[in-house]
Amino acid sequence: GTFITGGRFTLNLLWSNSIRIEVGGNGLSGTLAVNDGVWHHVAVVYNPLATNDYSLYIDGVLNVSGNLTVTTSTSTGNVVIGQRIDGNGKFDGAIDEVRIWNVARTASEIANNMNSEFCVIPTSLKAYYKFNQGVASGTNTGLTSLTDNSGNSGNGTLNGFSLSGGSSNWVTGATLSQGNL
Repeated sequence: GTFITGGRFTLNLLWSNSIRIEVGGNGLSGTLAVNDGVWHHVAVVYNPLATNDYSLYIDGVLNVSGNLTVTTSTSTGNVVIGQRIDGNGKFDGAIDEVRIWNVARTASEIANNMNSEFCVIPTSLKAYYKFNQGVASGTNTGLTSLTDNSGNSGNGTLNGFSLSGGSSNWVTGATLSQGNL
């Protein structure tokens, strides 16, 4: 797959309680708060051929777009979900349905697919984590791997989870329909 490297690429929740995209410390901040206890769909598109090469979508609607002043390079590399790659900035919340593509998704593709799981996996979907393992808040101590459903064998290893009880464990995710694509 193709991932952003060279410094760090981070999607995080910061000052305005909205989403922020950061690449090597330079960033673009959303304007809609997403810390209200309701599931939100968040998508970031990097398109080096666009006038504004970064676009941030919240719940299927373009929230902000713009350019970053640092050079963005793409190559293969590790992906860390739930904290920065350097181990700082742990996310305090729930995550469901992480998808990594090697194409710039369009606004209509994002809006049309945000509430669906993929049954047929598009070839441009390079990593697909549904977070469907385990029993929500149950005893899941043996389930320490996150399945990559893309067919590209990018399974993840869970680190720092108790995997038992109501916190630091698998949760009930967002309600999604079964889509074809």
